[in-house]
Amino acid sequence: MRKAFLLGILFFITSVATADVTVLKVVIRSDPPGQLMEVRPSISNAPTNSPARKSIMKISVLATVRVDGSTSKPVKVKYIRVGPRTFGGHVHPGPPEAKRGTVTPSYGTMSLIRRYLNNTRADYRFNTTYTASEISGRYRFNVQVGGKLSTSAIWVKIPSLVNLAQFSGNWMRVGQTNTHPDNHYVTNEVATALRRLAKDWRKYWNDLPKAERDKYDTSVGTLHINDCSLKLGGLFDINANWSPSHNTHRTGFDTDIRTDKVANSARTGGIPPRVMPNSNFDHKAKFEELVDDAYPGATILHENKGEANPNEHFHIFWIPNRDARRYAGYR
Repeated sequence: MRKAFLLGILFFITSVATADVTVLKVVIRSDPPGQLMEVRPSISNAPTNSPARKSIMKISVLATVRVDGSTSKPVKVKYIRVGPRTFGGHVHPGPPEAKRGTVTPSYGTMSLIRRYLNNTRADYRFNTTYTASEISGRYRFNVQVGGKLSTSAIWVKIPSLVNLAQFSGNWMRVGQTNTHPDNHYVTNEVATALRRLAKDWRKYWNDLPKAERDKYDTSVGTLHINDCSLKLGGLFDINANWSPSHNTHRTGFDTDIRTDKVANSARTGGIPPRVMPNSNFDHKAKFEELVDDAYPGATILHENKGEANPNEHFHIFWIPNRDARRYAGYR
């Protein structure tokens, strides 16, 4: 009799300890809740002390389970994986898996939040951190809890960029390539400054004596806007190899402006970067003055100087104290 009773108790304990847990629902959300599932890209070549080097997002995985008998059986996250969907501004083979960002921890036992009064359901939580990829785009956040798979989209992006293609202005958008066909994303602030600059440059050029204008290509009076930023603030890998190169062109704050050069004994259009022989006009100095009028405090860097250099251009840093402003939004 006593033996049978002990066997019954052992059976009850065993059945409770191995009770089945059925996952009813899995929810993936930002932590704290209510935020968009968006995070800025990490930027490996940002200044050493910049928070932009590692951009992180806290995420909670919530599970509601049906319990047959007891919640003593652990509820586990079997895995969390990040998969690619789309990449900002790129038309070339996708990046390797190692560049999708990292999730830590990516598996483990969930913590009990609450047990319902009827003892047939319970809620669990698992907290993790996503360190964003350096590559902007839409990613799949795949989570398996028990036998249930749930997926949520996470956007890695620079927010609030606009495409210059949606605006009219006295400009030409240039520099598009097969691998980066859409290279003219900026902030609204910069778009406004560019529209004023293009208008003022056109007026200045049209007011010049015809003899001076005739020394140049007919398109010089139109601003030639080259690289700004890619869609979503995508990694601007000039060589299409997913390595940082055009690193300042990510946040919509910087603009390259093409210069006028000699090609096949003819002018090619763009801002004249030097004083022509027998000329009394310094067009570069006037251009710099107009840039400052369009956005006081903006600075210009004359890059790849030389008539024979096809990459000669003016790089405009629109935002004063540019290093601080460029990464301020990552704090």
